[in-house]
Amino acid sequence: MSITGAFLNARSGLAAAEGWADIAATNIANANRTGYAKRSAPLTQLPGGGVAMTGFQRATDAALEQAHRKEVSRTATQEARAGALEVHVAALGEIDSTTGLSGRVSTFRTTLDALATTPSEPALQEAAVRAAEGLATTLRDASGTLARTEERVRNAVVADVTEINDQLARIVALNERIAGQQQGTERRVMFEDQLSESLDSLSQLIDLQMQTDASGRISIYTAAGAALVEDNKRHELSFDTSTGRLTVNDVDITPGVAEARGSSEGALAGRLGFLTNDLPRLELQLDEMARSLVQEFERIDTTRAAGTAGLFVDGTAPVDGNGVRAAFDPTKSEGLAGRIAVNTAVRSEAGGAAWRMRDGIGAAVQGPASDGSRVAAFVDLLSTDVSYDPAAGLGERRTIGDFAAGLVSAQKQLHNDALAKSETLAAGRDSIQTSRQSVQGVNVDDELQQLMLIEQSYAANATVMKTLGEMMDTLLAAVR
Repeated sequence: MSITGAFLNARSGLAAAEGWADIAATNIANANRTGYAKRSAPLTQLPGGGVAMTGFQRATDAALEQAHRKEVSRTATQEARAGALEVHVAALGEIDSTTGLSGRVSTFRTTLDALATTPSEPALQEAAVRAAEGLATTLRDASGTLARTEERVRNAVVADVTEINDQLARIVALNERIAGQQQGTERRVMFEDQLSESLDSLSQLIDLQMQTDASGRISIYTAAGAALVEDNKRHELSFDTSTGRLTVNDVDITPGVAEARGSSEGALAGRLGFLTNDLPRLELQLDEMARSLVQEFERIDTTRAAGTAGLFVDGTAPVDGNGVRAAFDPTKSEGLAGRIAVNTAVRSEAGGAAWRMRDGIGAAVQGPASDGSRVAAFVDLLSTDVSYDPAAGLGERRTIGDFAAGLVSAQKQLHNDALAKSETLAAGRDSIQTSRQSVQGVNVDDELQQLMLIEQSYAANATVMKTLGEMMDTLLAAVR
């Protein structure tokens, strides 16, 4: 090999070592940056000798990326459902809590038992009224919490749709930038990082399918095939808050709807699934609880006039000129849990009298102080099976107390199931993420070892350059 050839080889080695060092330093500097994939630059032997870097490469594994994003979507689905229910189930209280719905029924029965034993005691009459009010208030509070939950989830869906549309627009822009860069350039690799980060964010919200063309641009589809980005054109999602329908280009992609072309996983699917499937059943269960109290206590009280309310009332039912509340209208049971109240006839602060707990809502004057028969009938009612709508999913015939306990248990179980599933799926997600990071993540120790090798390579090539210089100096001195 000539001196010139050796010089050129050594110079290319120095240039390669310099570029190699820049890549290692970049990897170390970005080791903790979200979305950053480890860089490398393969060396190619040049014709006639020497080496050169042939372009940047990202350390990626398409199969691991897709698997991780799938698990992210599945986990986010259950996390969204569990998060939607968290506040509501806390408001319901535990089954054995005296301030929860089930505990309020037990307290109400206990006070009626005491009043049936000593019907003449005004303090026990007032206690029974307070217990009834506590039960009605707890039902209203639960209904109110569920209504606020619905509003919060609907707002979250709107925010999700906005975020998805923003991310799709960002992906379209990144597609253009990637296609406009030569393969292997540093800028293209940087844009590919940003694209991967956008896809990771998007997978939190919606389950996706992706295709990549020869220029590196991606097309995105829902799991059922509806186009979101195709031919590098964004198709915007639209959410109708009144119908709960999610569409793209007028194609229904609402999760859980038959024939819809949407995705069944992701936070958006979890929230829409809650609104479509879970929420109506939870509301029905509360309304059925309220209906059984209103209707059954109307039925059992023989002192009230026809068409008038019993102990528990629909707070929006008409009131006549004498302040008497009309009986419950069965066609208006929807939302009853949010309107249930205690008849003012027994509430002393509203002009009523607590002795009507003993003598009946329709009693005009006090009856015998020792007559606890009507109170005993109330107690018996709480021990008797009554009918419920099968759609509530808690059984067709149960006692009021059992229905309340079943309601609390079922609604808490819905939350706990979603929470347990999210924790299980999160373990799988994190396991795949670890595998993904082992491929594309930066190991600082490895990079530091690379720098030591680079230093050795640089020193070796520098030594060759120095030796060649000395040889040239010797040759020039010899011919003078």
